[in-house]
Amino acid sequence: MFVESNVAGLSINGEACPTVETMEKLWTGAEPKERAPIVEGITMNGKPVRQTEVFKSGSVVKAVANASDPRGYELTYHWEILKEATQLGTGGSYEPRPNRMGKVVTGNSNEQDITVPNVVGNYRLFVYVLNGRGMVGTSNIPFQVGSVSAIQTAVIEQLFTIAQGVDMIQVQSENEVVSTQLFTIGGQLVVNSDTDMIDTSVLAEGIYVLKVQDITGNIGTFKIVVK
Repeated sequence: MFVESNVAGLSINGEACPTVETMEKLWTGAEPKERAPIVEGITMNGKPVRQTEVFKSGSVVKAVANASDPRGYELTYHWEILKEATQLGTGGSYEPRPNRMGKVVTGNSNEQDITVPNVVGNYRLFVYVLNGRGMVGTSNIPFQVGSVSAIQTAVIEQLFTIAQGVDMIQVQSENEVVSTQLFTIGGQLVVNSDTDMIDTSVLAEGIYVLKVQDITGNIGTFKIVVK
């Protein structure tokens, strides 16, 4: 309900989150005296959560926080990147704070150029939006830093869309699809087609690897579950 206090380099000091005003209204039946900023989410290079790309190490990314204050107070934005948590608490139990990567960036704009870490890995960008009235809104977005080869693979795979029905898989692409192959997890080729469609009605249930190629030579691989 309250953000952390005494975090090195971060100008937050136990401000109240929106849940506090909600509980106050439920308990008292009256509108809270103070309202927390509303943060609806973060985008990175224009993409929301679950659509973020794999970023090149050390690259600069434009982050935007969709935030507003119900009372119209001026807002300040505090940004930080943390490593993705590997030790998770349960039921509100203690969870250690992951290491910060780089420095906290503070400003009065909801847009900020963020330099991603130089080390390949999984991270999370946090924003704390303060209104100077003891209230805070927060949001975060996960992202990945990858090698150049991983970035190229991710870009290529965005060229294909996999539509899976009950007994079929269809590959959709702006370019003509010239090859679709389906492999078992062990690497055995079970389907080899020169069309954009695979019949899965005769396949055993399980996990497969789909390899597709378009007429320009782009190749994408995808995990497929046949039920």
